[in-house]
Amino acid sequence: TFLANLLIQMYGNCGAIAESASVFYNLPFKNVYSWNLLMGAYIQNDQNFNVYPLFLHMQMENFIPDQVTFVTVLSSCSSISCLLGGQWIHVNMQFFGFEYDSIAGTALLNMYGKCRSLADAKSLFKRMPLRDVVSWNAMISVLSVNEEDDEALCLFDDMQHEGLKPDNVTFVCAINACANLSALEEG
Repeated sequence: TFLANLLIQMYGNCGAIAESASVFYNLPFKNVYSWNLLMGAYIQNDQNFNVYPLFLHMQMENFIPDQVTFVTVLSSCSSISCLLGGQWIHVNMQFFGFEYDSIAGTALLNMYGKCRSLADAKSLFKRMPLRDVVSWNAMISVLSVNEEDDEALCLFDDMQHEGLKPDNVTFVCAINACANLSALEEG
């Protein structure tokens, strides 16, 4: 399995997606890492439409997704603006306890933002029990991308009132919101 996983990854990295998939499907003993590698290979080779069906196949084979699985499949849904698929992934994340995972939860926020489902993004962000700088940055970016720049700047202030220090990404998002609003002084 270890060697086959390396082959799946190598073929994917080299753009030989058919060979990567062939190794995967001929592998008698797969693990979650095997599934994640093929999903990643599909994304890397602009075949995002293959990721969600593979995720469903993974579940039919009774493999339990991990954090990497969710981040990968959400990235795919974001790339092809597949809100319905992303919402189904969200249900799975709740079932497996990953909804509020910092990394997977942030990927979920990004997916909702890229799929223009601002209400879902806001609701998720408000329910997150632990919000780190990355999740705040994601929400500020989601607001700005969805032309809610005033709200993005308010969130920038709220973040600091919560005691979190902005990083470079935070400032890029906030400056982008200022630019969108033509708010030179605030920028």
